[in-house]
Amino acid sequence: VCDARRRFLDVSLRNPGSASDYLAFITSDLKHDLGTKGFLAENLCIYGDNAYVNNSYMAVPFLNTQSGVKDDYNFFHSQVRINIECSFGILVNRWRILKSPLSASIKMDKVTALVKCLCKLHNFCIDNSCPGVPGRYRHYPSTLMDLQDSPELDSRPLGLLGGGCHFDDVTGGRRAAYRSSRAELEVGM
Repeated sequence: VCDARRRFLDVSLRNPGSASDYLAFITSDLKHDLGTKGFLAENLCIYGDNAYVNNSYMAVPFLNTQSGVKDDYNFFHSQVRINIECSFGILVNRWRILKSPLSASIKMDKVTALVKCLCKLHNFCIDNSCPGVPGRYRHYPSTLMDLQDSPELDSRPLGLLGGGCHFDDVTGGRRAAYRSSRAELEVGM
């Protein structure tokens, strides 16, 4: 779930990616919280697609509309729902590690912690207009910016770049290849 600023408000990682959206929703803590009176302010709801069920806290589009008021509603409904797709796009483009499959040797608890951490960092970057995220919705990952010509603008946490010991339990894959090639470079220098 995200807000209009494309900040993640709730993330559930209980189900695999192959699970349906509705199954993931009904097994989430959010579903339980939404059923509690007073969780959402009065007259507010969450917008979902046709995978969900229309009720007092979830608005879904009408089925099989061709024109008229229901079609207009569906159009504006989709304009609100597009925020979650954009949020995922921003998250994946900002944190490029999510662009490809993670190594199968990384334990599931680490994958869960990684995704939650990246979602929180995503929100932090939006709240604080971090370098590389100029404007309200424009997003350019700071790791992709070319700041060599103006090092005074480079406020990236350089100590956190380039891997780290948090991937030492991974054997094989891109991270291990990166670590070994980096070690070879350091020895050669």
